Amino acid sequence: MPTLPNLFVLGPPRTGTTSLVQWLRETPDVFVSRPKEPAFHLRDSPIEGRIDDEDVYLGLFAEGAASRYRCEATPWYLSSEQATYSIAGMAPDALLVVGLRNPVDMIASLHAHHRYRGIEQEPDLEAAVFSPRPPDSSDFRRSLDYLGVAAVGRHLQRYRDVFSPERIWLVRFEDLGRRPVATHAALLEWLELPPIRLTSYERRNPARSRRFEWLHRPTRWMTARGRPAPVRAMGHRLATMNTVPGRPDATSPLRRRILDALHEDLELLEHLTGEPVTEWWA
Repeated sequence: MPTLPNLFVLGPPRTGTTSLVQWLRETPDVFVSRPKEPAFHLRDSPIEGRIDDEDVYLGLFAEGAASRYRCEATPWYLSSEQATYSIAGMAPDALLVVGLRNPVDMIASLHAHHRYRGIEQEPDLEAAVFSPRPPDSSDFRRSLDYLGVAAVGRHLQRYRDVFSPERIWLVRFEDLGRRPVATHAALLEWLELPPIRLTSYERRNPARSRRFEWLHRPTRWMTARGRPAPVRAMGHRLATMNTVPGRPDATSPLRRRILDALHEDLELLEHLTGEPVTEWWA
């Protein structure tokens, strides 16, 4: 009998899922797969690195057979229609954790993240969000629909149509940073696990930018697999020196334009959660 996952952290991306998963890794009776983002259930969009073989996927959880929860965390599942039904078909009694974040900040952070990793080629945030681009046949993230990913209301509605509301726990990105101890305690209470306090609630995978864009291409060449060790070491040092924390903020007019574009979805999210999300992020 294979060991099935029964806890999923869905995202959307840049909502603190990496930090949340680290909390879960350090929580007794919770096993988190490695890799944490196998993307097995994401079948309606091309994505590099997906584990396609079901036996390989289920094998990720074999080590956690004795744990109460076996978790994986592929943020992109939230925006995938097929993932909704694939997860439900494999693990109908699973629990789902869904991150919430001001959509403007989420989009700006995701754009900066993809710029830093070399996935996003459009430097202007507004152009990246509002200019249509052709799909990429190898990885949908290279032609990312930022507004589509940020439409959490309609994605949550789809999951609520399949999973009962009590099986879905919503966590605000802002609470992960401002109230980490209380947020972790609330998560454990929802999971019906004994309360514990971690030694550290350090944020993981924070936003980063490059100091000089022109330096990215040579450092990528230097750090590529197969380069001589001294060349790779120098490339990594240069990449570190070229990295600065944080990301550019969206201008006030752009913030308003993004919120206006997502207005109906935010109203739906407010209806689904019973929370004043339009006031939170106005």
